[in-house]
Amino acid sequence: NSLKNLQNNSERKKFTRKAIDKFHFSITGAGDKEALAAEELLFSVCIFAYNRTKYLEESINSVLEQNFDKFELIIYDGSPTENISELIHLINSDKIRYFREENNNAPDLQNKAIHRAKGKYLIWLASDDILNQEVLLYYQSILKENPKIDIIYGDLHICDEHLIVKEEI
Repeated sequence: NSLKNLQNNSERKKFTRKAIDKFHFSITGAGDKEALAAEELLFSVCIFAYNRTKYLEESINSVLEQNFDKFELIIYDGSPTENISELIHLINSDKIRYFREENNNAPDLQNKAIHRAKGKYLIWLASDDILNQEVLLYYQSILKENPKIDIIYGDLHICDEHLIVKEEI
């Protein structure tokens, strides 16, 4: 558990408050309206890789190729058998913050990502998912036009290995 690693109760409270605030803000959009008005939005896109790196490069590139640049990409590599640090090094983007922690469970890695996230909004992305190139710009425009919005979600397109859409949800 991430909270057990924190040294004292004050650190735990600070970590918990930050996690709750970020989660609440990512769900409701409620919070720092001055930053929203000033268009100082920053998304933290979080990818967790756990023995599913076949499509990871496409997933990473779909984030890096966004037509909106106020984001960071946090990648947690929890794979006990695959190390993606070479791929991250080859991509070489200052947008990427890469962390490797073998054999950790998904909730623990999600808590760590929340703790490290600098963005006002969190976007969870599986290592075999891709983002439409305009999704962050679209989300930003929705948030700007609707400051009291409760939640943003996107459509899901289930694709084959060639990215041919098989089903839309």
